[in-house]
This record gives sequence, structure tokens and C-alpha cells, in this order.
Amino acid sequence: MMLLALTLLSCDVRPNDPPRFQSFNGQDIRYILGFATFRDLELVLQTKVGASVDMEVEIRDPNGDELQMLFPLAPPGMDWEADSLSGTWNVPEDYWQPFTQIQVLAVDDRGAADVLFVPFAVEGALVDSGDFSFDGGAWFGEGVITDGTYTGLLAWGNALSGCVWAWPQVASTPAEGCPACDVTLELAGASGATFEGDCSDDTKATETIEGFGVGYAAQADLDGFTLQDVIFLRASDGSWRHVGEGTLDAETGAFSFQAFVYD
Repeated sequence: MMLLALTLLSCDVRPNDPPRFQSFNGQDIRYILGFATFRDLELVLQTKVGASVDMEVEIRDPNGDELQMLFPLAPPGMDWEADSLSGTWNVPEDYWQPFTQIQVLAVDDRGAADVLFVPFAVEGALVDSGDFSFDGGAWFGEGVITDGTYTGLLAWGNALSGCVWAWPQVASTPAEGCPACDVTLELAGASGATFEGDCSDDTKATETIEGFGVGYAAQADLDGFTLQDVIFLRASDGSWRHVGEGTLDAETGAFSFQAFVYD
């Protein structure tokens, strides 16, 4: 009887939906294809070396589970207790990245999780990569990677027009020419269509997409500094340009990044 009771206690049959971000520092969060992103896709938080940035997140767990906030690959100077919804980033005086994304991971006490990337521009950072410009939005992908090739969906969200456009039938061949990348994909897809908003005037809202080169490196050196979770895009001249931090999960094929381009 005691063994049966212990077995029943250990088997939690309640549903366990992942937590969902609601806001970060008062900025609303929405979900596109399952990815948490700022409602304003163009949003970049501003700070500078030596500054202290107060941060607060609002998050909801559908099942009422207790949450912990974790920060994989957190930048130096992060001060945020795991059981708190607020914290501070004390940006070091010798901070090196002019653009970074803080990865915020919310995990409930039964293991379900959600992730949000918070983009920051850091004035006075040491690495001189030139000025970066915002390419209007963010890219999202959801599919599978098998033997280095990707099959799934690719989507573009435009912060300026509110358009979210998706190519549901995307496949890849391995791309070449990015020596810093662990994974390089050349994507091509068809049957592009509006997923959300009005895409009538968006130049990226095309029926087909091809020659879209994206690369990922778990870490890469830039001007003598080691960066983590780096996304590269292939430029029109064939070079591979660092466009900031993002994710690419080699098991599920899911990836997301904001389209920042260094001049």
C-alpha cells in the first residue's frame, strides 16, 4: 500500500503547458509561430558601458506552476535571482559587443520552458564592427534538420508594416563559404502567403524564396572577442555577415533572429 501511494504521488498527470511571456520592461510580447518576440519587432533597448539597466518581466504559467528565470550565456554583470521577476544588468566598462541579445529562459517546476531574446544596443562597446542597421524585422524557422539539410517553414515579420509572411514549404542544401559557421543552410521555398497583417507592400513577401543563406555558430571570434550563439547571413556579394545573436536547434531545426546588418 505504501509503495502504491508513493507511485501515485510520483506520477503527476496534470497538463503541463509552458509558461508564456507577457511583457518585458513594459513592452508587450507576442508569439509568431510559437516564438516569443516583442510586439514591436523593431524594438532595441539602449544602454551604454558602465550603466545599470533595471529589467522586469511579466510572465504567466497556464497551470499555475512556480517559475525560475535562467540566463544561459548571460553577459557579465547580470544580477537576477532565479526566483525573481526582476533584476539588473550592470554593463561592464570594458564590455565589447555593440549589439547583444540577452536570452531569458523561464522554466516551471515540472520542466516546461519558454525563451525570449531581448536585444540591446550598447554605446561605447569596444568592438568596432561599424554601425549596424535594422533590416525591418525578424526571421523565424520551424522544421527539422537531417544530415545537415533543413525542411520546414520560413517566415519574415516586418516591424514597419505589421506583415508576417510565411513560406510553408522550405528545403535547404548545405551552403559554403562561412568558415566560422557550425551549420550553413541555403534555403529555398515556395507557396509564400500572408500569415498575419497586410503584406501587400512588403518587398520580401514573394511567392518563392531562393538563395537565402543562413549560418549558425555556437561561438565565433569577432575582432579578437569570442561571441556566443552567432547568426550569419550571406550578403549579396557572397560574404557572410554577422547579424547578431540567435538560435538554431540542430535537433528540431527551429531558429529565430532579428535581421540586424553591420555596415
